[in-house]
Amino acid sequence: MDEQLLAGFLRGEVSAAELGPALLEARVHPDGPAFKTSANYRVVPLASPVQVGAAQVGRLVAAVESGQLTEDQAGIAAFLLESGLERFHWDTDTPDGERVAKVLFWLGMPAINYPLTPRNLAAMREYLRTGQPMPDDNSGRAGA
Repeated sequence: MDEQLLAGFLRGEVSAAELGPALLEARVHPDGPAFKTSANYRVVPLASPVQVGAAQVGRLVAAVESGQLTEDQAGIAAFLLESGLERFHWDTDTPDGERVAKVLFWLGMPAINYPLTPRNLAAMREYLRTGQPMPDDNSGRAGA
């Protein structure tokens, strides 16, 4: 998979229908249930770095929410973004960058974070937009 496709999706230039299959094709070996490694993926790196903000990650959340991307596809996208930090940039010392990092972590491993239920996805979208914390009642958390 060419990371340019993922960057194009984040910018709104590529559809989820185009991105989803490419994400699945990027995985050349299966991942463990709670562990991903870059050795299992083949990607063509971006030619130049791109800035990732909360609005762009919100597109990813919205695609899962609407059923355009599966939980598996979202997890792969989150993993590729997190493992490509030299190409995909966000500043965790800013509120926007901190929200990006947290939501990518939540999307990447829902089995140990928040299950990707409609309620949790809506809360993630709101968190990205406003910084409003995820619900603390733990009723939607894995293992609760």
